[in-house]
This record gives sequence, structure tokens and C-alpha cells, in this order.
Amino acid sequence: MSYRRGARLSECMLTVILYQAIFAQTPECLSLAANAQSSSNTATTNDFGFDVVSIRESPPQFGGTGRTPDGFRAVVSLESMIKIGYGEGMPLPRADRMRVVNLPSWASQTYQLDARVAEMDLKAWQNQDQDQKLVRSAMRTILRERFKLVLHEQQVELDGYQLVVRNKGVTFKPTPPGSVPPPGFKYPDGGVSIGSSPSDSSVRGHLTHFYGASMSDLANLLNLSSDRPIYDKTGLTGRYDFALYRSDEHPNDPAEEVNIFLIQDIGLELKPGKGPGLNLIIDHIERPTPN
Repeated sequence: MSYRRGARLSECMLTVILYQAIFAQTPECLSLAANAQSSSNTATTNDFGFDVVSIRESPPQFGGTGRTPDGFRAVVSLESMIKIGYGEGMPLPRADRMRVVNLPSWASQTYQLDARVAEMDLKAWQNQDQDQKLVRSAMRTILRERFKLVLHEQQVELDGYQLVVRNKGVTFKPTPPGSVPPPGFKYPDGGVSIGSSPSDSSVRGHLTHFYGASMSDLANLLNLSSDRPIYDKTGLTGRYDFALYRSDEHPNDPAEEVNIFLIQDIGLELKPGKGPGLNLIIDHIERPTPN
């Protein structure tokens, strides 16, 4: 079977849609960052819990909207549940900085979760911050009580790519003070992109405009098509407006897919390098009893 970059990119975007559904109903609340730094070293009895929880085995298909006004409904894998519960930001298809170690042989099974919060918790549930701490806390409770999960964490260094400035410097300028970005897709660090549109050159591919974007926002975008995590090492701490082409050429190697965004045009490049990551090591886990 020949490798198709477009199909792989579509897979990545479907994963984004899934996590957007899980964490919120609007793009503004979507956390694209794969920070993978744990928000809690261990699950505790102080974790938030649902009032009613149903878990059933399910085919790997779309099965709900994720967080709902009164609870949670989605089809998710065990690995995704663990990353949601113990991480920050969104687990990515291939470039995640978080690894789940010692997954059981049945980890490929996906589950339909249907859960509701108690009436007294509705207001807090509906007014969560961007990181969705109650969603994460409730997921830890499910994993601890229904899957009997016990794990520990290990800080590690991962092979990845470092986003750096090229020798001649960047070609874009800081966002003018007081600028209000137009409506578009909002990244977790505040930048906005306007959906890709066909360029006037078939060789260059598609063009996306960014407004008030940080280099962290750009690294998050690049992570969607990367086979390894990308770390911002540009040293650029401001917000910037720029346009970025996405090539329509199909790479022969999936590892080359990270280069479909032509960042060299704006004075940036990716170099191999290491960065921080996190191993979530399973010490004990059991299949949940369906109900």
C-alpha cells in the first residue's frame, strides 16, 4: 500500500476533533498543547467523581460529544483515558510527549462512557477552565475505581524536533499593539488562524494566516503532522502575524511529513533534538465490569 500524506493528516485532524469534543463544545476551549506534564502525581481520594457512571465495550467509533452540560459521553480507549486523567493538553496521534507504559494486552478495546454529575456539582462542571480539571479528575476516579488503576510517573527525555530560528532571522513582525484578531480557530496560547485556502500557486500548496500567534501556538500546529514531539527553542516570546504555506507534495516517508508546513519561508526550521517527556507506568490494572 502506498503512503498517502493526506490520509495521515486527516487522521490527525480527526483526533483533534475527538479531543475538542471531549474537552469542550467550542474551539476556544480546545487545548492543542501536548505538554504532557502531569497535573497530579497520583490519583487521590479527593478527586472529583460522577454521580452515575456507565462503562460498556464499544467499537472504535464516534459515540458522543465528550463533555456535556451535565456529564460526559464519548467512546475512548484506555490509553486516552489515562492521558486525559493524568496529563495536560491534548494527547496527539504520534507526537505526544506522554507515554503510557505497561498497557495490558486488551488495551485496544474502546469503551463507551456515559456519566452524569450530581445536581450540586452542575454549576462547577459547566464553568470549568480551559484545562478542564474536573473532567481530568473525574477520569482519574473512573480509572481508580472501575479499572483498579495504579501507576507511577517517570520524567524522561524524548527524541524530538526543536523549532529554531534560521541564520538569517525570521521574516515576520510582531503583532501591532492593540490589534484584535479576526474570527478564526483559536489556539490555547491565544493565537488565531484563518482556515487554509488555496494559494495562487499549485506548487506552494495551501496558505494559512496567523494573527497574534506565539511560537508555542505554531509548535502545536506542527505537532499535528509530526512523528515526534516538537519543542519551541526559538527564544521568541512575543506574538506575531504571519502566513504559512502547507505543501501539497506527498512525502515518501511518514517521518518527512513534519516538513509539509514550509516554515523555512518565514525564517524557521526544525532540527533533531531532545526535550522533556513523561512516562505513565502502569503497576496494576483490571478490565472494568460493564454496567
